[in-house]
Amino acid sequence: MGEVANQRHAAAASATTVAEASATNGVGASGPAPQQPFLAADVGGTHARIGLVVGNANGRRPVSVLHYHRYGCADWSSLTAMLQDFVAQLANTPHAALRGELRHCAVACAGYVLDDAIVNGNLPWPVSIREIRDGLGIQRLAVINDFEAVAYATQFIAADETRPIIETAQPAASGPALVMGPGTGLGSAVLLPGHPRAQVLATEAGQVSLAPGNEREIEILRLFRRERAHVSFEDALSGPGLLKLYGALCELR
Repeated sequence: MGEVANQRHAAAASATTVAEASATNGVGASGPAPQQPFLAADVGGTHARIGLVVGNANGRRPVSVLHYHRYGCADWSSLTAMLQDFVAQLANTPHAALRGELRHCAVACAGYVLDDAIVNGNLPWPVSIREIRDGLGIQRLAVINDFEAVAYATQFIAADETRPIIETAQPAASGPALVMGPGTGLGSAVLLPGHPRAQVLATEAGQVSLAPGNEREIEILRLFRRERAHVSFEDALSGPGLLKLYGALCELR
């Protein structure tokens, strides 16, 4: 995926947190994306993509990206520090006048929300929801799982923006859809179509124990267990996991 597509993905995925995040997260009420510019962040275990975005009336393109920057998570002391830097850097852009008008922020972050924290062992630092809100001085903060946001955002992807892995003559089926993706970890969520809006089931399916299905996979699991007692799907199907999987296969050969 190119950087332009990454910008679109980050903006669409994060902006939908404003429209879809519920008050049960303790971070803001649900409702449509605000029409004034707001911050949107897509935070993974390795990179954070932060954008200044604005809602619009286009049903297929619910947000527009005004400014965008990608950060390396390990280079910063906290998510709050990255967001504050992004706002500070707006002074050097055509959108400098908007710095004092930012009242809303949407964060799609790897892991799961538990009280004030976002729990994720792949992030280099803890994430405090209260710290983000206080550090930015904003009125409304929406925080959900990153693949929960991606699942919502798939509703706005056009057919020509996708690349089928398996070609088929069958038309796309309607109904629940599983959204998965390997990165620093293995993200997953389930999109449930509905009216007036779709619902998403956030999951931590990547943490499920790796279940071997044949003798070769049993041997691979045995090699993985030399490093840790519990081996999850994420330990094999992720960026770091694929390297470990390659190493295990080389050893077995």
